[in-house]
Amino acid sequence: MAWLIGVACIAIGIFLVDRILLWMETRGWLFYRKRKPKGGGPALLGVAAELFQPTQHSAVQEIERQSRKLDDASDSAPREGHQIPPQEH
Repeated sequence: MAWLIGVACIAIGIFLVDRILLWMETRGWLFYRKRKPKGGGPALLGVAAELFQPTQHSAVQEIERQSRKLDDASDSAPREGHQIPPQEH
């Protein structure tokens, strides 16, 4: 009989939490079941990922920096197919 009372208390607790969350949603405090966020979802997740995984953000910045260095080096070096032929006098 005690387990039946326990299950009933859990069910009532879940129902009350659901009602409280729906009430908070109507006040505009959160998005729960009925309202969905308009835009900004992936951007917000990107900010959250940056906060919790700064090493990943740093690694991406380092890769971009190295890529720019390689692009600059390849632009300044003569290319094999585009060498200037020696001029005859």
